[in-house]
Amino acid sequence: MTKPASLKTFLWFQSDLEAALNFYKETFKDVEIFEENRMGEGAPLFTADFSIFGHQFIGMSIEGGPVFNTAISLSIQCDGQEESDRRSGGRYWDRTSDPHNVNVVLYR
Repeated sequence: MTKPASLKTFLWFQSDLEAALNFYKETFKDVEIFEENRMGEGAPLFTADFSIFGHQFIGMSIEGGPVFNTAISLSIQCDGQEESDRRSGGRYWDRTSDPHNVNVVLYR
């Protein structure tokens, strides 16, 4: 191995990885997409390597695969509500706590 070992969080989705990435990009200011893979031209997004605040993720979307659930939590470390609001313009709490937002149910 030429690179040092690293650890990435792996997230499974049921055919909605692209919607999840869009949600993350709209919610967090520091999202970087490194690679997107499709199983053919015009096919839905199959895998993606991305980061949120520098934390590395791999997302994979398999129709009929495991359902994304709340078995994972992502914790944003900050000095308190004031810093969170300053960094996000109030978006973090608003976007991730709205039970009527279907994206929250799928990607929270």
